[in-house]
Amino acid sequence: MKIYSKKKFLSGIVSITMTIVSLSVLLIKGFDLKLSILTCILFIFSFVEIRNSISKEKVRNSHLEEIDERNQYVTQKSLSKSFHIMQIVCIGFVVMFIFLYAWMPNELLLGMLLTFAFMVFLSFIIVITTNIYYESRL
Repeated sequence: MKIYSKKKFLSGIVSITMTIVSLSVLLIKGFDLKLSILTCILFIFSFVEIRNSISKEKVRNSHLEEIDERNQYVTQKSLSKSFHIMQIVCIGFVVMFIFLYAWMPNELLLGMLLTFAFMVFLSFIIVITTNIYYESRL
């Protein structure tokens, strides 16, 4: 048995370890439906990851998919769009918490307002920094 993708194999081993921990928790604490479902999903995921890591064809196909330009373009577009949507959602939360704090002054609302405002600020800093980096590199 030769391992062709060490990253996938390690992921499978970590998943098997989490499955064993989950099974031991099930045995110690008793039956829990959510944990049982999670254990089954983890086991299936670890089995698939290990099987894919030792299959030369599967590793080659996944590598070809990773370097395909169309897949890279789709990934970049989806990441960009999801980041943009998250910025809009965070700005919406900031505006909502401003109005809520003005209507009902509460320290909890102020903390949430500052948290979302910091997230918006940080996202703009990240966008500006990455734009400067890639403009100087290209």
